Amino acid sequence: MSVSWSAIAKKHISEAKEKGLDTRPVLLGPVSYLLGKARDGDFGPLTLLPRLLPIYAEVLRRSRGRGSLGAAR
Repeated sequence: MSVSWSAIAKKHISEAKEKGLDTRPVLLGPVSYLLGKARDGDFGPLTLLPRLLPIYAEVLRRSRGRGSLGAAR
């Protein structure tokens, strides 16, 4: 698994900053994401959580570095 920022997201964040707008991205949590991807069967989607958490941490780190993620209000 890896993190890849889309060019569209970068463009929208940059445009908002140029207009003086404070962006507030929304990121679905890892448990909600995995449970939303669940399929019927024997596979437990939460078994992927340990692999997914570092990806989420990287997304949050990159967002904060771009100034697009601030402290919760």
